[in-house]
Amino acid sequence: MAENPRELIRAAQSAETQGDVARAVECLQKAAELYRQSGNPSRALQLLRHAQRLDGSRADIADAVNRLEWMPEPARARHGPELDGEAGVPASGLDAELLPEVVHRQRLIEDALREAALVAGDDTPAGAAPSWVIETEAAEDSQRLEAQLARVAGEVDDGEVPGSQPSASAGGQGDSASAPGWGVVLSGMNVPSAAMAPVASVSAWAPGMNVPSGARPQPESSVVAVPGTDVPSASTPLAERATQGALQDAAGDRELPGAAEFATPRPSPRAGALDDGTPQSADALGAAPPRRRREARLIERGPTRADAALDAWCSFCCRPRTDTGDLVAGPAGAFICKSCLNESQSLLGDVAPKPPPVVSRTERPAEPVMGLVGQQATQALLTQSLEAQARCLLVVGPEGSGKSVWFQQLQREGVGVITAVADLDGSGTSRVLLVEDVERLDAAAHAALRAFLARDHRPAVVLGARGLGSEARGLTLRDEVRSAPVLTTAALSQAVRGAVPTDLLEHVQVLLPLQVPTHAEFMEIARQRLAARAPAVSVAEDVLAALAQEAGRSPRAGHELHALLNRVPTGTWSLAPTEKAASARKARRKRTS
Repeated sequence: MAENPRELIRAAQSAETQGDVARAVECLQKAAELYRQSGNPSRALQLLRHAQRLDGSRADIADAVNRLEWMPEPARARHGPELDGEAGVPASGLDAELLPEVVHRQRLIEDALREAALVAGDDTPAGAAPSWVIETEAAEDSQRLEAQLARVAGEVDDGEVPGSQPSASAGGQGDSASAPGWGVVLSGMNVPSAAMAPVASVSAWAPGMNVPSGARPQPESSVVAVPGTDVPSASTPLAERATQGALQDAAGDRELPGAAEFATPRPSPRAGALDDGTPQSADALGAAPPRRRREARLIERGPTRADAALDAWCSFCCRPRTDTGDLVAGPAGAFICKSCLNESQSLLGDVAPKPPPVVSRTERPAEPVMGLVGQQATQALLTQSLEAQARCLLVVGPEGSGKSVWFQQLQREGVGVITAVADLDGSGTSRVLLVEDVERLDAAAHAALRAFLARDHRPAVVLGARGLGSEARGLTLRDEVRSAPVLTTAALSQAVRGAVPTDLLEHVQVLLPLQVPTHAEFMEIARQRLAARAPAVSVAEDVLAALAQEAGRSPRAGHELHALLNRVPTGTWSLAPTEKAASARKARRKRTS
């Protein structure tokens, strides 16, 4: 069963993307052969050109490209319907169709040579030898010329040049006599093998021209240069020209026909030397080419508009550019046409991006807003003192009595602002400044606080410290409505257990004592805190009573109650009955008689 050329093209594209150049070239050759046999040589030429770009060292691919390129345009354009899965009838008489086109090209070459000879004859010195022309005798068959061309490409050297006698320059004036036995120099001209079929022999040959040895002419007279070709001047020594041609052919600088679409043209080193008018040395020819800039990595490249001169085809529908129009080139060597791009968009138009999964996060319950429970007398004293323009007050109470809770309540109510000692100067507020844990401050903080309290213009300050306010003793003043205690500095120092310097206590005007909460107050505090966790947590009254009892026994008081409430797990709880340990019975002594 015959292979499908489109499947071969897809296999070649896949192999090229994976880096398997040999497999890609093999598939392209097979597909080109199927297209050529089916009568579509134009498509076959496209595939072979791409294979030649992948592997430029394959001589068989270059020969196949030459045959198809030198095919007459009517024969190349004439092709039957494209066969995808089976090959058509092989085209016959290919060599016979080449003859009219080759004869036409030969005539054009002859006319150009005659015109060049006439132009050169006007400027030729009187002593110059006559120019040579191309003969039109019958040539050898094309297969023999092909084999000879392959051998000559790598075997040209000075020893093969007949009569290689360098011409001597006459006193550096630039007029030199040409060496006998040499004719027209067609340096660097690449003559396809199919075009050499009807040519009998060439009346001029020089190193660097790919012409078989059997077609070398017999020596006659002088050298004539063809305009538009890389021809060394008459003043250049013949041995040097032979060396240049041999170096170029040995280095593989021979341009392959049909490779211009895929390869970047390189300037010939001989052409640069001839333009300057000075011969180029062997060191310059052997010099390493300049390093190229680092190309972007494959992942850094993106889609671009394909080069208009690139003879490419769509990688999806496998149609050539002539049928699809402009193409978009991908970074891996793939192409896509506009119709395939529209089709892809229609296929993906109803595909909505999958939203990321929503992760449900359990929000932590907000901390309950607690206020000071009980302590009504102390709260009323604070209100009266602030209304009486008291400027420095001291809150004293044991650990867990509610000093921090009270300060937070005052800040929420807008009465005061909790402030650190370092921020007293920059507070910029007229509200009461609340300073906690004065007994824990260091000496530097005490000095800063003392300096702030000594100012005449400042807001009221409420200090908090641990201690027992009930131990403070002093005088009590009365009027018709109320009474005001007046405490000594020694009493204040005794209330704070001597943890606050005396020079700070001298600024205190009012003492606000806090007592340890009672059992009922502990139960109310526990009830308010557990209400914030309802309905996840529910406890009976006996549990609240037991928790309040344990908090009252602890020296940490309110802090211990808060810790116990945090240890209550989720659920509905009641207090389990405690089992009493059985008392040990004393053993009775036996009476002795």
